[in-house]
Amino acid sequence: MMVNVVTAGTMSGNFNLTRTAAITLTSAATAILIVIGAVVVARRQQRAKKQRKPSKWRPVGEITKIFIYPLKSGQVVELVKADCTDLGLKTTDDHPLKIRDRFFIVFSEESGNMKTARQHPQMVLIKVSYADGNQVTFEAPNMPVFKLKLPDKQAGDSKKKICKLWFEETVEAIDCGDEAAEWMSTFLLQKKSGARLGYHALDSVARRDFSKQPISSLKTYYANIEAHDSGAYADLASYMLMTEESVQELKDRVGSKVPALSPLWFRPNFVMRGSEPFAEDNWDWIRIGDDVILRNIKPCTRCILTTIDPETGIKNKSMEPLRTLKSYRQLLDAYSKKTGADAPALGINLGLRSHSGIVRVGDPVFVSS
Repeated sequence: MMVNVVTAGTMSGNFNLTRTAAITLTSAATAILIVIGAVVVARRQQRAKKQRKPSKWRPVGEITKIFIYPLKSGQVVELVKADCTDLGLKTTDDHPLKIRDRFFIVFSEESGNMKTARQHPQMVLIKVSYADGNQVTFEAPNMPVFKLKLPDKQAGDSKKKICKLWFEETVEAIDCGDEAAEWMSTFLLQKKSGARLGYHALDSVARRDFSKQPISSLKTYYANIEAHDSGAYADLASYMLMTEESVQELKDRVGSKVPALSPLWFRPNFVMRGSEPFAEDNWDWIRIGDDVILRNIKPCTRCILTTIDPETGIKNKSMEPLRTLKSYRQLLDAYSKKTGADAPALGINLGLRSHSGIVRVGDPVFVSS
């Protein structure tokens, strides 16, 4: 009996200790979960606050130029007003045809890789303009004028091609046909084949998505990037803004090496004035006029394309203004360090954060305060 009592007592003590330890562990786990939950909630609230549109704005200048480039790497079209969409700028409703920013792309017939003015400087001289009805014209030096009827959803999957942009990102395009291909090949390659012309038909091709590989890796370094911040065939974002003051500061440094240096060497969508040079680097939210709100998603990095004179299509032999820009505008952010990228920055890439809206030359520009 004694043994039984002692044994029973010992077991009871162990049980009580075990129960106490379990309660203690449960309490500790609960406390940890509460802390983790609080951290998660705080981070979500912080993220939500960061994504919330500002209520306070301060003026920083005004829009002086609005540009679109219907053909990727092609000649600029200057507008006095444009409609902002999540795919980039387009002509307004009173224009007879919707011409959009970088809705045409030239790609290799063999590999599907994009062809740009980096390899073919003369591309900057290809002019795309409205013809009539649903047609545009392509013009280039020493080439006959080529008139193209825009492909639409009736084109079908048989004309859908896969092209490759940066990071091996694949995009869809509707092939514009053999006549367009021969025209492009003749001008760019001096032969009748090798280059194809693609078109971003809204009803037929898939939308680019920054949340998918391989382009999604950028979001690791640039938190403001959202899934649909890309343009149709822009290198990265739907919009690029720069200030006259930033270009002038660079022009003063470059001097006679590039006497005709202008914003067009950097292919912006918006040019503005009224701020200190490179003030745009530190802007977060940007509002143009009353309605159009954009977000600074990434510094705009610069490549060899900036050495091509947009008026002549001739590459600068001294690699200017890129060489000078590299000497003092080299990025030191996490992405550049991780990838070893050595591209300098000028201007900012933007994503649209409001519904479509009209932007006009002369509109005031505001930033979050």
